[in-house]
Amino acid sequence: MTNNRPEKLLSKDYVIVILASTGISFCNYFFLSTLPIYAQKLTGSTAYSGLMIGTYTFAALAIRPVTGILSDKFGRTRLLILGALICSVVCTLYNFATVLILLIFIRILHGIGFGIHSTSGGAVAADVIPKSRMAEGIGYFGLYSTLATAVAPGIALSIIGNGETQNFKALFILAAAVSLASMIFDCFITYERKNKYRVKSIPPVQCPGETSAGNLPKTLLGFEYAVFMPALVIVLLYIALSSVIFFLPLFCAGQEFRQCGTFFYGQCGGTAFVPFIFGEGCR
Repeated sequence: MTNNRPEKLLSKDYVIVILASTGISFCNYFFLSTLPIYAQKLTGSTAYSGLMIGTYTFAALAIRPVTGILSDKFGRTRLLILGALICSVVCTLYNFATVLILLIFIRILHGIGFGIHSTSGGAVAADVIPKSRMAEGIGYFGLYSTLATAVAPGIALSIIGNGETQNFKALFILAAAVSLASMIFDCFITYERKNKYRVKSIPPVQCPGETSAGNLPKTLLGFEYAVFMPALVIVLLYIALSSVIFFLPLFCAGQEFRQCGTFFYGQCGGTAFVPFIFGEGCR
């Protein structure tokens, strides 16, 4: 009889990379909502708050292509561990960021660490997910980011309380510990070591849109034309989302709202905005 049971999805390496990526993503969203407040405390102005997300995002974007090349050459797991290590060290260095220029420099390093880990994490997930369940596996893998977006900012805002500078020390220590735990998890990913001595030659796979002669679809700057429209939609979506997430704590502080972290918890239900957070219960 033919065995029609689906291939196993929850392998050890798959679960580990989800846990590690969740930890690093939590550290990302810990600071997305709180560093504008920290920058304001350091400088006395909100004018520099945008630098906290701009420098971080550009650093994370710039390192991704390089990470892809290096992960193919040296292995995904090594890059995962390196990315988590950078994040752990950087989260510790936040304690010493007493001037704006140093904070910006540390923020760039954090973006590099996050870019390395998130890029390598996605590659690991794609490697260990059974091909017959690829879409399902990638979908579950992406849930870690949604969870971090919803939960981490609220946790961070509750830790810093009224926003006094000394309150941030506990947040920095927590973020460093979470990043270190993610690095330890990464060390237990073993599929690359197990496959080291297996057959290296892999038969070519015909890609969608590829002709029988092996001609690839037309590209622009190395990208297929079909990717640009979805990429544009995602960019526009995240410009709006990140602007709200990043500046909402400053807005709440100016309006003397308390517990605005409830806004982020509301995203667990797939909602980008929860009107009731501005009601009497948040004052």
